[in-house]
Amino acid sequence: MEIIFKLIRVGMLVLSCLGWIDYLTSEKKIKIEFSIFVLLNGIGSIMFLAGILNILKLAVFLIWSIGGVLFIRIAIKRRRINNYFTVGTVALFAFLCGAFLLLYGTKLINYDNFSHWAVVAKELLLNNRFPNFQDSNIMFQSYPPGSAAYIYYICKITGIYSEWMMMYAQATMILGNLAVLYVFVRKRFWNIFLATITIVFVLCSNVRLTDIYVDTLLMSVAAGGLLFCMYYKNEMQKRYVYLIGVLVNLVGIKNSGIFFVLIISVYIATFSLNIKEDWKKLLVIIGAPISSLILWQSHVKIVFESGMSTKHSMSAENLQNIWSEKSGETVIEIMRAFCERVFSFGNGIFYLLFGLLIIHFIYKAIKQKSFMKQKEVWFIVGTYVAYMLSLFAMYLFSMPTEEAVRVAAFERYHRTIIDFLVMTNVPYIFKIKMKKWCFATLILSIVIEYFTISPHMEYLTRVNWKQSKRYEYEMVIEKNKIPNDSSYIFLQKDEDAGYSYYFFRYYFQTTKVAVFNEKQLNNQFEDIIVQWKNYDYLIILDRTRASDRFVKDISGKELYTQVINLRQYKTK
Repeated sequence: MEIIFKLIRVGMLVLSCLGWIDYLTSEKKIKIEFSIFVLLNGIGSIMFLAGILNILKLAVFLIWSIGGVLFIRIAIKRRRINNYFTVGTVALFAFLCGAFLLLYGTKLINYDNFSHWAVVAKELLLNNRFPNFQDSNIMFQSYPPGSAAYIYYICKITGIYSEWMMMYAQATMILGNLAVLYVFVRKRFWNIFLATITIVFVLCSNVRLTDIYVDTLLMSVAAGGLLFCMYYKNEMQKRYVYLIGVLVNLVGIKNSGIFFVLIISVYIATFSLNIKEDWKKLLVIIGAPISSLILWQSHVKIVFESGMSTKHSMSAENLQNIWSEKSGETVIEIMRAFCERVFSFGNGIFYLLFGLLIIHFIYKAIKQKSFMKQKEVWFIVGTYVAYMLSLFAMYLFSMPTEEAVRVAAFERYHRTIIDFLVMTNVPYIFKIKMKKWCFATLILSIVIEYFTISPHMEYLTRVNWKQSKRYEYEMVIEKNKIPNDSSYIFLQKDEDAGYSYYFFRYYFQTTKVAVFNEKQLNNQFEDIIVQWKNYDYLIILDRTRASDRFVKDISGKELYTQVINLRQYKTK
């Protein structure tokens, strides 16, 4: 019965979305792929702003109910929907089905999910509000929770709060954003094939769908936004309003989304609108997301005592503090490490971009004309250069010294801009007019290059979470019936870079967690042993001599149980 009830709710969500899509397509004359794109990002931006205003549940009801009314309108008008079956919509449906098969029943297993992204999503679903000072489990308090707000909408409507649904919710937005590429497809097999390969490349490139990190999500929103501008380049005076939700969603997903807001704004100012005549429209385009970002930062200052001082916060004070920690020698060391990563021969993605530029100039030299205007070429180059400069600035001003020196997470950040440029440059390839065998050779070369650079085809396979550390930990918890709403010490053999610590914080939804490895117990035994009375349960993940000593010191005897209730020893 419960399954039937949830299927009904899923159906209600789908019908509501169809109502919105039909309205945007039939009434506003937007291509259906872009209608889906505008809807998904509109939901994301509205939910983000609703969270700041503390009206999440009301926003869910309004978005869903208005969509339902619009769907009823389809039936009343007896509108034919066969026009909605395009290459893009069929491909999107296929991708969504594939994502469902990939994600159904699985669980999160990677580090960053437990340190932040899944924690925030879980808090929203439980409390129906954005995190505040009451939620001590939120470590990165200045991170915008836009992605979690969208996940909240999907999970609330469907009534499914499982982790696989969190992943699938985010996947729907990613795939909906990527599918706009099909708008540019000419009805030729090689065009469709290239568009599909490009989307597969992006899905295999950076962050897999089984994680809810926001790097691929952010890129997909930005790429979709620029593709919207490219397609409606000559109609932007009327169409710009549909971009507002997209741009607000960018800053709602991640602070760095402001970079892509500026890139899209520059494109519009360069290719679509006249700065002198349309300055009010440009002001709205850039003002809406900036205002949203300021509103979010003001919200953080109100609901968190030191929210703007947490890691990666964009406050002037925090940036200045991190910068002051770095000496001149450190800055040079960071610069050297950064340049080595950018210009390394192992960085095939950088040379792919360079290769695309060479192809352009060769084609121009042969044909005496270009499938890309000179201004567009320099826009691409300028985008990449600007992103790398902003990334370098992030390492200098936003990252702790230890992480900056080793340019931590460079690959993940770098792939964001490369995927963005790949997505937004494929339409130019569609414009190339050449013989079929030439075009086929070009496509084949690009395919080979793609998957030489990004061979992560395992991203398209199901994650066997039962072979992960998470599964081992859950089995320990379930086997020993360890309760929630308590405090815990965990003992393990080796250091795991904080994985177990963040997982148990996430699982039990508490900060009252301590994890010690064998080395720590041996070197800091006297300091650690005095802490045990602050906790209720001792869980031995890996039995070692150090853990045996720890247990004996507490209990006065040798115990071989995996879980010890510390309450019985506190009075002794």
